[in-house]
Amino acid sequence: MVQISEGIELPEGYVPQTIYWLYVDGKPVAYGKLRHQLNEKLRVYGGHVGYIVRPTERGKGYGKLFLSEMIKQAKKLEIEQLLITCNEDNVPSRKVIESNHGQLESVTDGICRYWIK
Repeated sequence: MVQISEGIELPEGYVPQTIYWLYVDGKPVAYGKLRHQLNEKLRVYGGHVGYIVRPTERGKGYGKLFLSEMIKQAKKLEIEQLLITCNEDNVPSRKVIESNHGQLESVTDGICRYWIK
């Protein structure tokens, strides 16, 4: 995993990324990837951040908290602007992104592109 975060021997099309986990009371409730840079594919869909909250833990504020913490980690990596994408019909994800100051740039083919500065 260290190799992936340092960009060593990455498969073609991959970028350096770090994996994060959110534990509550010793139980994993969310995990996600923070991509250190973007390639052309990630500029269209995927962006810098991808995360998921355990289905049984959704609606409890963990997505908002987790994304907030990932934004802090991005700042440590000197990523000034984060691109986050989600499906247009994924209202919960859109709310999480917007609650973390995500600014909607565009919606294309059902994909929302948000930037967080």
